[in-house]
Amino acid sequence: MITAAEKASAGAKYIIAGEFKTMEEIAKTLAEVTGKPEPKIRFPYPAIWSFAVVQELYSRLSGKPALVTRTAINTMRARLNHDSSKAIRELGVEFRPFIDTLRSEVEWFRTNNYLTEKNS
Repeated sequence: MITAAEKASAGAKYIIAGEFKTMEEIAKTLAEVTGKPEPKIRFPYPAIWSFAVVQELYSRLSGKPALVTRTAINTMRARLNHDSSKAIRELGVEFRPFIDTLRSEVEWFRTNNYLTEKNS
């Protein structure tokens, strides 16, 4: 953001997005990072969508956050592949490898005790 403020022309817009990954690719990489097996069960879209609807209803009634929402399911299913080439070219934006980001995330969850020995 600092670089954009310093270098970009007034009103310029940039997409800053890393490489698109499918849920399968994310699961495989997460298994590699954690040493845990990837999920063997693949849920069909209608089942996940229905679960999201139930979660949203539960959230409204209980005031607790939903585990998953229809918006999240739609976003994951959309296979959005954004083009960051303008930001790379004009601002020098760089992305680190996805596996490095995932390693950092897993380490953060472990360090902050969000993972137990069983599921870490």
